[in-house]
Amino acid sequence: MYDVDRTKGIIITVLGVLFLIPDSLLVRLITATPLAICFWRGLLGGSLLLIIYLIYGLLSKDNKRLDFTLKEILIILCIALSTICFVLSVNYTTVANTLFLLSTAPFFSIFLSYFLLGEKIRLKDLCASLIALIGVFIILLGPQASNNTLATSLGDLFGIGIAIFTALVLTLARHGSSKLVIRSNAIGMYAVALFVLPFVKNFSVEQETILYLLILCLICVPIGSLLILTGPKYISASEVSLIILLQVILAPILAWLILKEYPGLSSLVGGIFVISALLIVNLKGFSRS
Repeated sequence: MYDVDRTKGIIITVLGVLFLIPDSLLVRLITATPLAICFWRGLLGGSLLLIIYLIYGLLSKDNKRLDFTLKEILIILCIALSTICFVLSVNYTTVANTLFLLSTAPFFSIFLSYFLLGEKIRLKDLCASLIALIGVFIILLGPQASNNTLATSLGDLFGIGIAIFTALVLTLARHGSSKLVIRSNAIGMYAVALFVLPFVKNFSVEQETILYLLILCLICVPIGSLLILTGPKYISASEVSLIILLQVILAPILAWLILKEYPGLSSLVGGIFVISALLIVNLKGFSRS
């Protein structure tokens, strides 16, 4: 039987991933400090999402007042922390390592959905997460791309932080309304700017890379994250996390082609495991939709 909601959820999430694929590349191309990038990313992205939220409120028939709940506060906090972790991870380790560590999100979301939402753990989701996890271990056991192993290890830790906070956001946003999702994302982006503000010593961005900053903050991040946060309304959080793995494969390839950042043999082998988890486990479900 044709599942309209599931198909809608897959399309929305895939579109969100396509917007986010250039994310890590643009962060690398922008000439500014990591915290300055976090600040502008939060301020500009949050402003655009706030405008979208206000327009949605005017056009939507849903005029119900939304009170802040503990769940939304947690979503806002996790959005802010995952964004900060992402920018710092991309700056301290390779794009490939950052995104392959992000691929552990399905592993976390499966168990978070079980404990927080009471969703059953399906065998295929568990298998996919374990296969992806094997790929991540292969990457981490390979040679480091940078001679600064301390900085690279710190970047890898930030990468694991992204996975945990992303899984929490996807799980908590599962049954939220579109209006709540937009508002949470907007405030979450503003929270990024607020959190890093006391630590930013230089807000300047090199003139030649301002365009990259605008594309990142006004197109890729707000639209991509908004679509991905909408996905869990129609499909499970673990399925959303698995679709996000597309970014894990394509973004390092983009960095390889443009930045000449060779991810290494271990990253390529690990990538095969990750993409196999996505294709083998979900191929049947996608074809049914």
